[in-house]
Amino acid sequence: MVVVLSDNKKVDHDALSTASLRRIQPLLVVAFLQGLIIIGGFLLFVVPSVIFWVWYALAQVATGLDDRPVIESLTYSRSLVTNRFFLVLWRLIAGPLVIGLLYAFASGALLLALSTLVQTDLSIVFSDHPPLWVSLIQSIIDIFFVPLFIIYSVLLYQNLKSHPVEKGAPVA
Repeated sequence: MVVVLSDNKKVDHDALSTASLRRIQPLLVVAFLQGLIIIGGFLLFVVPSVIFWVWYALAQVATGLDDRPVIESLTYSRSLVTNRFFLVLWRLIAGPLVIGLLYAFASGALLLALSTLVQTDLSIVFSDHPPLWVSLIQSIIDIFFVPLFIIYSVLLYQNLKSHPVEKGAPVA
């Protein structure tokens, strides 16, 4: 109708209605395919990044522990993941998630107890600008929890290294 009006032509409502009904199905198919293409393009950027992250997640540990050269450590990290991608993905997510939850619980419980002890309002303790003693306590907690992430990575590396996957094993 916009094209007809912009061309200063007379509007034939019956012809416009018939043309609209005839074009609705192809329009819906195009919209559906367009949505698939856009979602597919988004996934192509996300999926490869997850794959590369899992393949090369242990390369730093391989370099640090086994003194492997750069390219060899990347190749070795990928070989550790081969045929057990989803197992390694799960362990790369679950371990740090559990450690992070423990950190949050321990930090929150300690700060809650100390704020009750010194009679400080919780909104101040958990604000964007907490008192100095809160920052100090969080730094002390960090000293104990941050190494746990490194320890977890090393233990995961050692476990995968000590249990190699045989060639021809089913892909997991």
